[in-house]
Parts: sequence; structure tokens; C-alpha cells
Amino acid sequence: MNCKKCNAHLEPDEMFCANCGEKNPDYKPAGESAFDGYDEGKKKKKKPVALTVGVLAAVAVAGAVFAGAGVVKSIFTSPKDQFKAAIQKESDSVIGYVGKSIDRMKERYKSYKDGYNTNGIMSLELSDKGKDFLTSELPYSMDDINWFDSAQIEYNGNITLDDMGIELNMNLNKKNLFKIDAYMSDKNMQVKLPEFSDNVLTFDTNKLSGNIGHMGRFNAFETLGMNAMFAEALPDSAKLKKITDKYTKIFLENIDNVERSSDSVEAQDVRVKATKLTAHISGDKLKDIKKDILNKALDDDELKEVIINCGDAYGKLSDNGISGKDAYDEFKSIAELEREYADSEQFNDLECSVWVSGKKVVAKELVVDNQTIMEYKTPVNNSKLGVEINISDGYNTASLTGRGKIKNSVLIGDFDITYSGQTLSIGVNRIDFKKLKNGYMDMDFDVAAVTYSDIADYSVGVIIQEDTNKNSVILSLMKDDDSLLRFAIDDAAGKFKKPNELDGKKLDFAEDTDLQEYGQSFDKDKLTDRLRQAGVPSEYVDELEDEIK
Repeated sequence: MNCKKCNAHLEPDEMFCANCGEKNPDYKPAGESAFDGYDEGKKKKKKPVALTVGVLAAVAVAGAVFAGAGVVKSIFTSPKDQFKAAIQKESDSVIGYVGKSIDRMKERYKSYKDGYNTNGIMSLELSDKGKDFLTSELPYSMDDINWFDSAQIEYNGNITLDDMGIELNMNLNKKNLFKIDAYMSDKNMQVKLPEFSDNVLTFDTNKLSGNIGHMGRFNAFETLGMNAMFAEALPDSAKLKKITDKYTKIFLENIDNVERSSDSVEAQDVRVKATKLTAHISGDKLKDIKKDILNKALDDDELKEVIINCGDAYGKLSDNGISGKDAYDEFKSIAELEREYADSEQFNDLECSVWVSGKKVVAKELVVDNQTIMEYKTPVNNSKLGVEINISDGYNTASLTGRGKIKNSVLIGDFDITYSGQTLSIGVNRIDFKKLKNGYMDMDFDVAAVTYSDIADYSVGVIIQEDTNKNSVILSLMKDDDSLLRFAIDDAAGKFKKPNELDGKKLDFAEDTDLQEYGQSFDKDKLTDRLRQAGVPSEYVDELEDEIK
């Protein structure tokens, strides 16, 4: 037969033309086809033994390749490269978390430029045992606290860089007390209690802030604008990683002597097999690393920009008259001085070890001249986590130890923080590391100071939940697992509404005649009736009535 394209001779078992490469439409492999036994069901099927054996062999080989890929990669990756990859991954993890947190802060302050709404509820609740606690433990006598069960503030605020408006609803023992409307600009603050008076009390912002003390020279909007400026000055996650990678790279490029061995990591009876990688860095090499980092920093335009921008923001925030250029000049002067005297410095030899299990770093250790200054073990085996972290300054050691379980990125467990002979016990009910990695918090834990005998029976419960538009914080004081008091904030971002000055006759709080007029217009009886309905003792209400007559 001939090729239909170039007419060159073709054999039936040639899949392509050797002359032009055209596919043979009548191609038929030499020998028996694997499907020859399926002739309309009339012939007896022939078992494709060769094919079956071939497929099984291929599957076995593929399985072996995939199963051993990690082993093969480990074998053919040098200890130095494996160590560098582990350190880079750890750096990326830390910088990623910090960067995501900065991104969220930048996003929040950026929204103030166009206007931002925040609304939610703050509440304080006392249990019967909590009332007993306040009566017996607080330094001031509170013999009559049994009437108080709860207080609640519902708020809805609209904030810009120029002004803000807020509505507050005050509740006591689940009874409505009063509503407060407030407006504030850089010139004045206005307050109205619409249920008691149609008039508006005004306060000069400058005079009001002047009575606050050291920070009184700042008004809220200057501070808000400065915080927004500072947030804008900080590098976002991408720039932060780009800058830090330069200096991580300097450290890693100076790593030469790395030893690798098979080992295991054990913490709190949780044990895993691991590969130990130890980098030996001489004092002279550390000196070179320091000089390289200083040289890079002094020639780093991106770092310079960050220092100047942050310096400008901080200078305005602290009102110390220092500019971003002043901040960079000081940084540059210190860095040049450090570089100048680096050759005369003496550096200790350093051993930096990491233990890698699978794709995770499960332990780290820093040893300076045979003295361990940091030891970090976090092995995970079948969802069980052991933690042993020790950090020493040569005199004191801070330790974090404990055991828990991790399931679907969520940690539960019991841990202790010990320093200078004192121990804090932390019972983790929930920490979601996936959310934490994305810059949000979802955690529930209890803290107790177990080594202080006078408060050993008390603990503080903390629940924090963050999402894109919602935040919740709950703090509980407990004794022997019984709740004494509970403070909670539930906050959400809503639809922004431009703040406006309050309606009503404006009366100046600083003017005695205006203040008297406001007092005469105020419905005192309605306020005292509300207080009595909320359960406030008569002696307190009577005393208030005498004060406001």
C-alpha cells in the first residue's frame, strides 16, 4: 500500500509514513491484536495475558515511583539545599502571617477615607457568684451590688477622617435607660439625649482635649488620620516578603557546612521520625553575614522608602518633630557605624538545626558555643501534637510545653507557660490555624495563673472570632469553672451613612447660662423613673435627684 499524501510505500504495521510523517489510516499492528478474541461473540475469548501482566507491572512501577518520590528527592537533594528550603519555608510562613495582618489593617484604615460604618453591642453580665466576688474581693465596699445583673450598650457609628456620628442605646438589667446621639468633628463635639431634651450640648474639641493630659493635644481625627497614614506607610504582604527575602537570601547563601542524619523528634510522648539538618556557622562567617546584611540595607531603596514613610507617620503621630528623613538618617548612621566596627567584633560559633518530617519542620534548635539558647519541638503524629519550646537568655528560661490534637487545622489541648518559677496554664478549646494563616483569629482558650496561690482558683476565658466584616470578643472571669462576670463585644461593618450635625438648639457646655438652660429643659423625672424600673436602689436614685434639681 502507498501513503495517501506522498505516495511512498507503506507497510500495514507502520503507524506513520517514514517519508512525510502522515498518519497511516489503515494501520494495523503486527501480530495478534488484544481485541482479536472479541469477534461478535462467536469466537472464544482469549485472555490478554501479556497486556494484563504489562498493566500490572506498569501500575506497580508507578506506585513505587510515587511512593518513593519523597525518598528519592531527599536522597538526591544536598543537605545544604534541603536546609535552605526548610529555613525559607519557615520564613515564608512567618512573613505571610505578619503580611496578612498588615494587609487587613491597611484595608480597614483605607476604608475611612470613603467612610466606614461600625455597629454592634457591648455587654457586661454578673452572675450571683460574681456579685459575691465583687463584694468580697474589690478594695472598695460594694455592699449593695445584688441589684445589678447586666449592662448593655448598642452602638451604630459612621466614621470618616473628618467627622463621626454615633448612636448609643443604654440598657440596664435588660431595661431601656436612654439613647445618646453624638457628633464630633475637629472643631466641636455635640451630644443629645433626645428622650429627655430637644437641646444639644456642645463642647469645644480643643478645650476638651486639653483636659485629657499628655495626649490631649491630639484630636480624634488627627489621630485617626495619622494611624491611617501609618498603616499606608507599612509595606503590604507582597512588599514585605520581597524585602525580607533579600536578607534571608544573604543568610542562606552563606550556609556551606550542613550535616544530615536520620533522627526522631519527641515532645510530650509524641514522637515522629525526621531528618536532622545542622548548619555549622563559624564566628567569622557570622561576621561576614552581618556585614553583607548591613551593606544590603544601606543600599536598599525599598527599605529606605519604608523607613521614611513610617518615620513621617510616627513623627506626626507622636508630635516629636522628627521627619521620615531624620529617621532614615539615624538608621543609616547606626548601620554605617555597625559596619565600621564589625571587623573588630568577636562572634561566637553557631549551630542551627532543623528537623524535617515529610514537608514540615517539626523542630528547631540554636546552639551558641555549646549553649542551647532556643529549642523548639512540635511533632504531630496521628493528629496528636506535642509541644516543647525553651528560650534562654543565659540567665532565665521561658518555656511552653503541652500536648494537644489537631484536626482539620483546628488545635485543642492543654499547655503551660513557665518563666522565673511562675506558670500560666492555658487550656485551648479551639485555635484555627487556617484562619490564623489568612490573617484572622478564631480561638477559644482559658488562662489561669496556677502558681499564685491567692488567684490559683480563678481563670480568664477568652473567645475571639474574626471574619471579613464581623468581629467578636468574649472575656469571662471564672472561679472553679463557675462564671463570675462576662464582658462581650460583637462588632460588624454595615452600610455607611454620612455623619451630620445634630438637630436642636446648640448650648455651650462651657457657658453657665447655656448649661442652666439645658438643665431646665431636661426631663429629670423620666430619667429617675427609668433608673427605678431598671432596679437601681432608691437611695442611689434619691441622691441623683438631689444633685440634678
